[in-house]
Amino acid sequence: IKVKIAQHDIDELTIRIYTAGYRLIKEVKYEGASAVAIARLGIVDININDLKSLANGTYYFYINALRKGKTCKSKIEKFIILR
Repeated sequence: IKVKIAQHDIDELTIRIYTAGYRLIKEVKYEGASAVAIARLGIVDININDLKSLANGTYYFYINALRKGKTCKSKIEKFIILR
């Protein structure tokens, strides 16, 4: 997942994945140095093993960045799994 983050000094980055019925099924958190590294690169890698349990279908996600106690959320995006 590629993202553009303007601020490079974020404290925490969270990705939340939802089903088509908007039920939360996965949450991946990056804190400290790993969150800063992701912000600088602009690429979030999610381990393929974390997504193997998902069935074919459409899923939604958004990214939440925390910086100095303030939260910023991305717009909701979708991805499709086909095997």
